[in-house]
Amino acid sequence: MAYANQTSERLAQQLARADDPRVERLQAWLAGRGEAATATLTVSLWIDESGRITDSRFVSLGDAAVDADLRGLLNSAPLPTAPPADMRQPLNLGLSLQPAVDAPTHP
Repeated sequence: MAYANQTSERLAQQLARADDPRVERLQAWLAGRGEAATATLTVSLWIDESGRITDSRFVSLGDAAVDADLRGLLNSAPLPTAPPADMRQPLNLGLSLQPAVDAPTHP
């Protein structure tokens, strides 16, 4: 559980990076959804012995470009430590994606 919590916190930081164009596009997509702006999904992560996410899978958000951005963000998130040797994989985490207050909407 502790490793899952650390991973979840790290992913939240990655998904909040204002300097990443993938985050900007994801935020614009979320903001453009109006009342359905929050997207909740389960992600399955495979993590190697160095703590690098090697694969991530989730149910499509309905937009191939948004899926690609989210997958890229997840797979590029450096985790603080390697997973415990006895941890079963994949690690399944729940993500709740919400638009930032100042997120631009796309046309």
